[in-house]
Amino acid sequence: EAEKTNRFSENAMLKILEEPPKHCTIILLCTQADLLLPTIRSRCQLIRFGPVDESVIVERLVGQGVKESEAVFWARFSQGSLGVAQVWAGTDIGEPSLYQTKRELVDRLANLRPGEVLETAERLTKTTKEIAEAWEKGAENANKSDLQRKARKGLLRMIIGVYEDAMTSAVSPGRALIHADQSEAIARIRQGPDAETLADGIEAGYEKLRWIESHVNERLIFEQYLFRLCGCDTIQVLSME
Repeated sequence: EAEKTNRFSENAMLKILEEPPKHCTIILLCTQADLLLPTIRSRCQLIRFGPVDESVIVERLVGQGVKESEAVFWARFSQGSLGVAQVWAGTDIGEPSLYQTKRELVDRLANLRPGEVLETAERLTKTTKEIAEAWEKGAENANKSDLQRKARKGLLRMIIGVYEDAMTSAVSPGRALIHADQSEAIARIRQGPDAETLADGIEAGYEKLRWIESHVNERLIFEQYLFRLCGCDTIQVLSME
């Protein structure tokens, strides 16, 4: 995430790149190279990494003992990243498993009501901590806050994926779905809001991902987003109560 450094850090980095230490290779990883200073980009060799084919990821996960239906989901969830797929598929949070927790979340979203939002947000907050704790056990000197932020973003992406699937099945029938293992739940969601409302829900999800980077309270992020998906905001719900 080199593109997230501030200008002071980039200027310091530029000096190192201009006169790098001997016998040292500096690698900068980023998803938006255009956000880096032009002077930094000009001193680097750009190597683009494309997504790994889904079948390759599925085969690797199945070879590691993951059930094929689960492997397909993690492969699509990872957006072509073998490393991401392996990390999430291998995360042990006890019972229910992370995959089963995902299934329960999707089923709940298919029938979500405003009165269920707070409980669902609480469950998501609890799952975030469980995932981060599982990752912390296998990582030395890991930053707990960073792990929780990573887990929070992953769970939000799962929810966004549900509504992207509903949109996809509405406008491009036959196209592969992220949550293809729960097509009935996706169909129930699709039957509710129109395409414009689904698009608004997806956009709101990406907005909440930006909130995570701004260190907004995680419980608030989940609550706000789930209320939005129910078609009402927090103020409306509180006034009804």
